[in-house]
Amino acid sequence: MAIASKAKRLAAIVVLMLAGLCVIVFGWIFAVDHILPTPVGLHSFGQVDVGSWDKGFVSAEGTWQAERKHDRILYLTLNRPLNISKITCVRQSGFCEVVTATLNQSSGGYYLSMEAGRAEIKEWNSTTLEFSVGDPSFQCFIETYVINRSTNTVTGLSTASGKCDISKGAPATDMEPLKLSFVGGSDLALKNRLDEHAPTLALIRYIVATVTIAWLLFSATWIVRVIRR
Repeated sequence: MAIASKAKRLAAIVVLMLAGLCVIVFGWIFAVDHILPTPVGLHSFGQVDVGSWDKGFVSAEGTWQAERKHDRILYLTLNRPLNISKITCVRQSGFCEVVTATLNQSSGGYYLSMEAGRAEIKEWNSTTLEFSVGDPSFQCFIETYVINRSTNTVTGLSTASGKCDISKGAPATDMEPLKLSFVGGSDLALKNRLDEHAPTLALIRYIVATVTIAWLLFSATWIVRVIRR
């Protein structure tokens, strides 16, 4: 009878231990869901349509990503990592129309903004199309974008090739050329969220790990006490 009673008590402690672990897991999910901002996604794929290149029409849609952190202003994205750009170039008009939507975070969550503009086509040959953004007569950084027909890609390069007056706010520490790539936004949005909230996630993980270890030690103590009786 004593053995049967001890087995029942051990089984009860194990069940209680598993129930506690379930509570900890659900607490982790609740904390991540309510403390962190609502996750957002970017429905962009970094695609370039060159099917009508010889007819004078090219379009592209994707998300701009800088190769490194920087201090300068990027005209197409306004320095927002959560962005989607739609580029439409018509050779006859001599311009590329660029529409960019960005998600901006504030204390109340995210809000959507949109910018539309046009850039003069500098060159359009059988293999590449080039246009630029920025006026070198009064702006420091000029952005040059190239659409490559053979690789179906869009690349950008921000250079300090304009009128740069460091005394009036041009960042002296970041004058090196900055490469921009045109990519799919789905993976980028998730990476940006994880990077942005890394300290909060680390704190939540620490709390969960501490509570889990404490609960397991408490359960183990009771199991040992039952076995020794």
